[in-house]
Amino acid sequence: MASSKLPSEVYKTIYAACRDLGHEWDYYRWHGSKRTLLCDNCKCRREDVLDGNMKVIWRRYVYPPDYQWKDTALPIKVLRRQLKREARKLLRWVGPRHGHLKVIEGGKK
Repeated sequence: MASSKLPSEVYKTIYAACRDLGHEWDYYRWHGSKRTLLCDNCKCRREDVLDGNMKVIWRRYVYPPDYQWKDTALPIKVLRRQLKREARKLLRWVGPRHGHLKVIEGGKK
């Protein structure tokens, strides 16, 4: 059941950061009432359809192929807890743009 691998060897840290802290959305395309946003970190895509008052009436997410963690050896709750700890060690604040965090692969930048 439990694996001897670190969560970052099982699941990408960049995905863990987005799961833990939320995505860093940027506008990708906006056409009529449909807008598409793209996460700067993990490249997840969010598609929204808005009504005339700019309220979301439909939303879907398109994740990168290896974003899901259902095939890992660790139970999801354990994996999520460990990934949060690792992700926090590998993040750094960047510029005034949005006050977002940036994933530092290997913690060396």
